[in-house]
Amino acid sequence: MSGDTGADADLPDAAAPTIRHVLIHANGEDPASLATALRVARQSAIELPSGTRFHVVVQGPLVRLLTAGGESAEDVTVTVSDTVSVAACRNSMDRAGVSEQELLSAVGTVASAGAYLATRQWEGWAYLRY
Repeated sequence: MSGDTGADADLPDAAAPTIRHVLIHANGEDPASLATALRVARQSAIELPSGTRFHVVVQGPLVRLLTAGGESAEDVTVTVSDTVSVAACRNSMDRAGVSEQELLSAVGTVASAGAYLATRQWEGWAYLRY
């Protein structure tokens, strides 16, 4: 109804999907941390409401596993989807000697994992660490 000033006038459209974001932080040297983060992203994408987006952020020496020859290449490739993204920390890549050209094509980058994670948490995104 046009010009409605009733109590429901300011409510969002019930049909509009709610987009939620979950940060999944994989950090350190243990490949099991990355495997767990990827598995949690895949399983959570099934269990949580549609409209939830998962962002796996990889920091530290684990960025080496995100390359075409990396130990986790197949796991990363099957995990990335419309609802799950994977990003490598460029600071960590520099320290590990990994170039953007070496990353799997499905992997994005963030300048600084710490700054990215903090900023997104300030925006209300959920945070998980593995």
